[in-house]
Amino acid sequence: MNLSETKRLVADLSTPDPRAFWRETLATGGVGWLAFGVGMTSRHPLVTGLAFGVAVAAMFRATTFLHELAHLRSSQAPGVRLAWNLLWGVPLMVPSWLYERMHGDHHRPNLYGTAGDPEYPPLGSHSTAQLVVWALMGLWLPLLLLVRFAVVAPLSFLVPGGRAFVLARFSTLTVNTAYKPRPLQGPARRFALFTEGLTMLAAWGWIALAFVAPHAVLFLALVMVCNMGLQQLRTTLAHRYAGHGEVMTDEEVHADSYNLVPRSAVLRFLLPVGARLHALHHVAPAVPFHQLEAAHQRLVEQLPPGNSYHRATATSVGAIVSALLASTHAVVAPEAA
Repeated sequence: MNLSETKRLVADLSTPDPRAFWRETLATGGVGWLAFGVGMTSRHPLVTGLAFGVAVAAMFRATTFLHELAHLRSSQAPGVRLAWNLLWGVPLMVPSWLYERMHGDHHRPNLYGTAGDPEYPPLGSHSTAQLVVWALMGLWLPLLLLVRFAVVAPLSFLVPGGRAFVLARFSTLTVNTAYKPRPLQGPARRFALFTEGLTMLAAWGWIALAFVAPHAVLFLALVMVCNMGLQQLRTTLAHRYAGHGEVMTDEEVHADSYNLVPRSAVLRFLLPVGARLHALHHVAPAVPFHQLEAAHQRLVEQLPPGNSYHRATATSVGAIVSALLASTHAVVAPEAA
């Protein structure tokens, strides 16, 4: 693949449309919190079940949108980052700065696939059992976030040296325990401090609500657990995880990523952002979510049939999972022999 030529083909699609970002943020926020309100207060099982499904879908779509915020400069869509944090980041205890720096490092050519990559667990080198354990780890994240913002964050302001430790070790959504994020500076640091304060209040608000309306908090907790499980699956579907810790070339990075082009309309709805067309995203990370479909179609039509871009396409979740499981079997088979 000639990556320079491929990027040139979609370069004109790299300008974000602020209206698309606002529509996505407000639509998921409105639908999601309406579903939460219904689900937390309804006593009718069918209504509660329907509200639960809508709430999970809205939360999954909204938290996946973090991926877009990580590639968006504030000047490109003024106010969207604050709106998303107030609607989702603060109440769900996932302010955007937990992910944004980390994702930027994932795209650094000298870090992708190495021990310094915060988003790249070496799943292709794991056994099947280790892969299953990793896939289930995300289910604990809501509890860890509650502890982080309700207990650890307040104490970090009181314990000498605690603040620096928490910012370095407990301030990203990384799957790599050795990863240390770069310190935030200037306006980004002030924004993080502001939203962290609000998130601490939200965490204690949920704890207080648990004593008054435990069924409401249980509803939220179950939605969050389902969302985190789906997010862990989404992360698994993004790459082939064929790296072994060495720095990869641009071509190898692209070959290590998937474009999921499902036949299912449900998957297309739930994955509208860069997570689904991830191989394209690694080729042209500046293309925003609302232009990805057009960019993908253009590349499919204009790149020759033998181009490696076509080989990055998967049509189902099952195909990607099967390929990943096959790679784990390939790892353990020689050891078993």
